Amino acid sequence: AQMTAKYIKTLFGNFDVIIPVPHSDMSRKYQLLHEIVRRVSEIINIPYDFDYLLSTNKVPIKLIKNNEERNRILNDSL
Repeated sequence: AQMTAKYIKTLFGNFDVIIPVPHSDMSRKYQLLHEIVRRVSEIINIPYDFDYLLSTNKVPIKLIKNNEERNRILNDSL
């Protein structure tokens, strides 16, 4: 988390909130993304918001092999 926090601050400079991309597998009890975001938030003293973005996709994008279909789904989700 220390290296990630340093990289984020170097790459983005000053910002107000961390907004992570929603994870695709809601069935997992433990979400590694949540833990990473919490630790980075603590280190750089910037709040996070897991509820700002909501996933509308029913199938994880990584499972869609067809590029046109993947692009259509991504475009429809914005």
